[in-house]
Amino acid sequence: MNFKTDLIELKSKIDDTLNRFLDNEISKQDGFLKKCYERNKAYIMRGGKRLRPIACIKAYQAVKGKVNDQIIKAAISLELFHASSLIHDDIMDEDDVRRGEKSMHKLFEEDSDKGKQGKLFLDEGKRYGSSIAIIQGNILFSLGLKCITKSDFHNIAEAFKLCHEAYQEVNDGQLLDIDFESKELTEKDYMKMANLKTGKLFSLSVDFGALFADANDEQRKAFREYAENAALGFQIQDDLMDISKDMKKGNTLGSDIKKGKMTLMVIKALEKGSKIKVLGKLNATEIEIENALKVLQKSGAIDYCKNKAKECVKKAKEIISIIEDKEFFDNLADYMVARVH
Repeated sequence: MNFKTDLIELKSKIDDTLNRFLDNEISKQDGFLKKCYERNKAYIMRGGKRLRPIACIKAYQAVKGKVNDQIIKAAISLELFHASSLIHDDIMDEDDVRRGEKSMHKLFEEDSDKGKQGKLFLDEGKRYGSSIAIIQGNILFSLGLKCITKSDFHNIAEAFKLCHEAYQEVNDGQLLDIDFESKELTEKDYMKMANLKTGKLFSLSVDFGALFADANDEQRKAFREYAENAALGFQIQDDLMDISKDMKKGNTLGSDIKKGKMTLMVIKALEKGSKIKVLGKLNATEIEIENALKVLQKSGAIDYCKNKAKECVKKAKEIISIIEDKEFFDNLADYMVARVH
């Protein structure tokens, strides 16, 4: 089957399963809680490529030779985990938009009619919106665990253990990402953060599929290491998309620079002695950002990152070569660093 056709067909099955699962959860609620669950569903269904559940399903298929309803039910847990992390990301990054629509905290902030200033937040509306959104993300994580219990695989206990380990590591990565802002870092620091924040959920995705397919230890190790390398390429590409007008990431151009994010290209540019004057300047003008991009380009940092992403893909493909049915994963690794939003 054609790779892109495969993606489209699997995404459709995943979306159908997500719809049914979330509708069932909504039906158990009423009043304000029903509204919250409906918003969680709308947030998830507004878009996304479903790469994590797709990777889970294809890992299962690569070992087992077939796909069934049980693995799709289990795989949607990965999308719920991912959505949970995005809601929390948007709060920490103070992003008001996700996939072209209002972020979760912004939706609830606008519901609030409270205008007075609080002790921690600028106003009660922001406190209300952020507080509800944090819990919304927590609920999605819990629903992800529930998806796993609804499948009939014999090794659910081990799957739960993997979930909790990955969740801890993803949060470790988020802690580092926040702490790293505007600090002097090395490429090694960045790689550690990216592997935890982005790589671990991709790694969990393929490991889930391999686990449920009763893969051997060598196969599972190959899937995990493949995913970690492909995800590093994905994250580096995501950073590059932030400075590209053509890639249309969805935020304002150079939003990571304004927030003081220590992306790999910023780290490499600073190592070369380049000065990025607007790093961490939230109100930087478009002209200032464009000047910063010229500095990044002149330093060679952008080209370095493009090559680094390609190296990650190459390594991922080498690792997955032990899997007999590896064609999809070769294509997936390429796709993850060539995507355009």
